[in-house]
Amino acid sequence: MPSQGTATLNFGLTKFPDPAIIGPSNYQGGMATVNIVGASAIYVATIAPKSTDGGSYTLQAIGLSFMQTAPTTRVTPSAAVATALTFHTKLRELGQQLAMRAPRASAVPKAQVQTVTVGSQGTFWVVVGGSLTNQQQTSATLQASSTHGLLYVDNADLASMSSAQAASVLQTWEAQIYSTDTSVFGLPQNTYNSNGQGQITILITHLVQGPLSGGTIIGYFFPCDLYADGTCGNLHSNQADIIYLNANLNDALLKGDMAHEFQHLINYSQHVFVFGSAAETTWIDEGLAMLAEDLVGYGYQAGSSSNTVGVAQAFLAAPSAISLWNFSSTVANYGAAWLLFRYLADRFGNQIAGRLVQTAQTGSTNLETQTGEASGQILSEEAMAILNTTFNLGLPSPYTYTSINAATLGTTPAFTSSGSATLNSGGYRFYGFNSSLFPAAQISLQAGSAIPWAGAGH
Repeated sequence: MPSQGTATLNFGLTKFPDPAIIGPSNYQGGMATVNIVGASAIYVATIAPKSTDGGSYTLQAIGLSFMQTAPTTRVTPSAAVATALTFHTKLRELGQQLAMRAPRASAVPKAQVQTVTVGSQGTFWVVVGGSLTNQQQTSATLQASSTHGLLYVDNADLASMSSAQAASVLQTWEAQIYSTDTSVFGLPQNTYNSNGQGQITILITHLVQGPLSGGTIIGYFFPCDLYADGTCGNLHSNQADIIYLNANLNDALLKGDMAHEFQHLINYSQHVFVFGSAAETTWIDEGLAMLAEDLVGYGYQAGSSSNTVGVAQAFLAAPSAISLWNFSSTVANYGAAWLLFRYLADRFGNQIAGRLVQTAQTGSTNLETQTGEASGQILSEEAMAILNTTFNLGLPSPYTYTSINAATLGTTPAFTSSGSATLNSGGYRFYGFNSSLFPAAQISLQAGSAIPWAGAGH
């Protein structure tokens, strides 16, 4: 379809199966139809060409009598969570810029092997309160050491974590977090491997959080730490594989975010240092980091204490406002990213996550290569899986999740009303109607440069 052209997607009587995914190859003269079978049907329209295509589209929905669903309880993430996510997005953007201009692994000097013992002191630069213009140096005590971890606690926060508690955290790090993240995503292969002994530095400090107005940072990975000091201009490097964590976290958040931030470290290291490519796009990097929390058992499994279910509920409350390709610092964007990569892991197995990380490819090209399907088809199938899960439609694979269910999420997607609506590339809209009242419905697409994908089932 040419730019600014028109394509019409008719839902009516035809040969397409139930459920059906309609893509560009199904269009003849700009039209395609699907069969409606049964008393009611739920539909999704997605606009998902490659992320480089972009575009804004207008959908005109005709003849929809919307089903009424029971009200559900939605978790509304606080402004603090939203502020923290803004900081994470800025870090992903910083990493992408750094990877384009900084020297690769061969040009970075290796760290000197040095012996560190529990009780010894370390000095670190910390980004304070989510501001990339505010770094502060702090001293910390090594509270515990393990084969793959060095856990430092800011001297101002020693009352929050004893040596015994730190050792317990590192037991989980070894048994669940380090072992799982590296087996799925790969090893952090940059030249700075903490102190040169293969251990990841974990720094727990109150400086991660504040001072910060209206927000709480749980933790972060700082890409500048993987380069020589001075590479990031006025921002200092600790020249170590290091993740930073808030000193005021409950057990589930602490351990879940260790997995989350470690995935970011591995992803950057693999893409930039191992494969010599650009850093991964934010929507994939964040989606995989959310998935990492699940894989170590501190994601959706932690219920209300997790980082995942709440952000998914924010997405489902207003899915049509989200575009994965145009990832922004909203809680809902993180929810959409988590649900996509949760779906991919359920469908293809955890190995899909490793393939997405251990490659020079990025963005939707990476997604299409590793799944063997067009971006639009993947998003449409995933959107149908969301409907299948939340409304218990009983659809078969690939339109289903195997790990989460309606009870896990505790909510259903908001439907789009009939009439004219706008949808950005990489976005979602959900429609539901009673076919006994309207045996067919029509959705027309106008403007933009790509044919839409759509899914339907009952």
